[in-house]
Amino acid sequence: MTISFAGIGAKSAGGTTSINVAYPASVGANDRLVLAGVGWPSSAGVNAIAGWTVAQRAGGTGTAIDAHTTTVAAFHKQAAGGETGTVTVTRGGTPTGQLGIMARYTKTGSAWVAPVQVSGTDNTHAANRSITTGAVALAPGDMVVLAVAVDTDAALTITSPGLTAAGITFGTISRRTSGAGDPIGVDGNVEVFDALVTAGTATVAVTFAFTTATTQCGPVVLTRLREVTSAPPAVGTAAGGTSWLGSATGARVAAGVAAGALAWS
Repeated sequence: MTISFAGIGAKSAGGTTSINVAYPASVGANDRLVLAGVGWPSSAGVNAIAGWTVAQRAGGTGTAIDAHTTTVAAFHKQAAGGETGTVTVTRGGTPTGQLGIMARYTKTGSAWVAPVQVSGTDNTHAANRSITTGAVALAPGDMVVLAVAVDTDAALTITSPGLTAAGITFGTISRRTSGAGDPIGVDGNVEVFDALVTAGTATVAVTFAFTTATTQCGPVVLTRLREVTSAPPAVGTAAGGTSWLGSATGARVAAGVAAGALAWS
């Protein structure tokens, strides 16, 4: 089974209280969509969007241009297939600017496990970045998607992005975004990175870091994507002649797999 990055839409900017974020091309049924949005100041949190689940985190420091607070949000949903056009993101408070971008991911497994989201922030406005999130359960095959707030509209030159977590090995870290951000208000930008877990199983905090000469800071939301493998054949019978997977015990095990607490082996 494999989770794969399948595309990303155009960066949508220019709004204050609302923006329209474009769907990526060729959205298929059961694709997982992840919408990363950044707004400023940190008091301007996003509002709920029907059909989407969201986690957000405020961070940053100061109020001046290129040194201000921000809020990053990561929405996710399972696609019906064929979605086109845009999704409107609105914010409360008194936002002075915001922007967003949407990526899509595919799976080869039978179903998605409900995504899990954790967050962290680096509030030191300086070169480079290092953020440690809350603890999240990770296992081989998981995809982690990072929505990263940047408190400048400068196009960052980023090198050496890294992910570390005790007992976990990550594959190649891919940066899915580029270019300048939004100059409205005190300005800002959004970045999206992702990576697969290749080895290790643990519930741990994750540290994300990268190198850049541009001074910046802000929060990150990490969304963990996980898929379920197909259930094994119903071998054997329970009392009354019911297949094992059709029994009460089998149903409880299947529910645990779907929730991500158990795995077929």
